[in-house]
Amino acid sequence: MAVFLATSFTLIAFAANSILCRLALGGEVIDPVSCTTLRLISGAVILFPVSRMVKEPGAAGEKKWKWGTGLGYVLWYRALRRITTTQAAIVQLLVPVLAAFGGIIFLSETLSLRLLVASSLILGGVAGAVLKRSAGTKDLHAEPAMHEGA
Repeated sequence: MAVFLATSFTLIAFAANSILCRLALGGEVIDPVSCTTLRLISGAVILFPVSRMVKEPGAAGEKKWKWGTGLGYVLWYRALRRITTTQAAIVQLLVPVLAAFGGIIFLSETLSLRLLVASSLILGGVAGAVLKRSAGTKDLHAEPAMHEGA
């Protein structure tokens, strides 16, 4: 039951965060770097008490990855100015594949058949969406994912 509640809370928080970021960045309220900084700081403040409840401290290289996460968000929000909503949705589907292979490359995690099959399905779906789009189907969401002034 605890896992279900934690997962539900996480999904609701992620959805709320996505909506608030879309409103802030799309309405020219805040720039991408400031938005990313605020998101990371607020997340750290909320997660700090939780991290004190965990018995094991984080990995030695954990701080380096936090900077990588921040840089990734900054780059993502800058890219959103140049791509459509549909393109952004398709590219987002690649995140689990990139994260898994990043773990293999940088953390010496093992490559499994399950990961290969899952990655192949994701890449196949993304390729199918991209090829279908390039075949001339009309994009119903052709506006930029973020407005230029954001």
